[in-house]
Amino acid sequence: MLLILVKSDDEGMARRAAGGIEALELLPGVYLSWSPREKVERAVEAVKRAVVERWEESGEG
Repeated sequence: MLLILVKSDDEGMARRAAGGIEALELLPGVYLSWSPREKVERAVEAVKRAVVERWEESGEG
């Protein structure tokens, strides 16, 4: 089992991070997952890429 913490101003971002994996939302941005580690890593990396793209588009990154 993995405990996943997503800190973001955008609640949708946290939900997207957990969207591709089997997980239970314990609190906003706090998930307990029983998905394979590789699947969780891919989901987190996809969200990271999306955040970087958003920053670059807004000129913040």
